[in-house]
Amino acid sequence: MKARDVRMVIPVHIWAYAFRIWLAAVVALYVAFWLQLGGASSAAVTVAILAQPTRGAAISKAANRIAATLIGATMSVVIAGLFPGERIGMLGAFVCWICICVFGLRRRIVRLHRRNHCAR
Repeated sequence: MKARDVRMVIPVHIWAYAFRIWLAAVVALYVAFWLQLGGASSAAVTVAILAQPTRGAAISKAANRIAATLIGATMSVVIAGLFPGERIGMLGAFVCWICICVFGLRRRIVRLHRRNHCAR
């Protein structure tokens, strides 16, 4: 077989996935420019971050991001309300909140790792 006879065939579902991501990025950029957002390019980056090969995984990841954003915004308001005008207390509370978040994320990652790799 000669080198020129070898062809790379990309399956249709890969093209469909790439087209969906491209279309989502274009729509996100259009909306960001239409709303005159300062960092419009971050809309396309968000699309790339959320891109998953299956629609269910993408919806799940998007729902988790929305929930985390709402929880983080709520905690920011709560912490700012608990320590008005007190820099050290607010800084300490935010550091504790970040530690709680990292600890929770680490536990989830370890649990997922054990489920995926150690159950074999």
